[in-house]
Amino acid sequence: MKRMAAEGISYTLDPPGYTVRPYYSDNGAQAFPDDPVAPFVFENLPQGVHAVVVLRMKSDPPQPVVRDTIQILGNGANGLVELIFRL
Repeated sequence: MKRMAAEGISYTLDPPGYTVRPYYSDNGAQAFPDDPVAPFVFENLPQGVHAVVVLRMKSDPPQPVVRDTIQILGNGANGLVELIFRL
């Protein structure tokens, strides 16, 4: 995960105070693993298209700063997703 500077010329890699949540359906109920520490590794996500949200945890309640979707492939495939956002 990268946070882009307001000027758009530099990045902060894995900035502190953020968490990443990939959402999926678990028997019809919304579920998400939560990893509050970079590099945000998630295992055993079900195959399909999932919403991904980056949350700023320093606010109450936590505020989303970026949202996107990702596709999880089956057959034990590994993937790497790079999320870049600007505050």
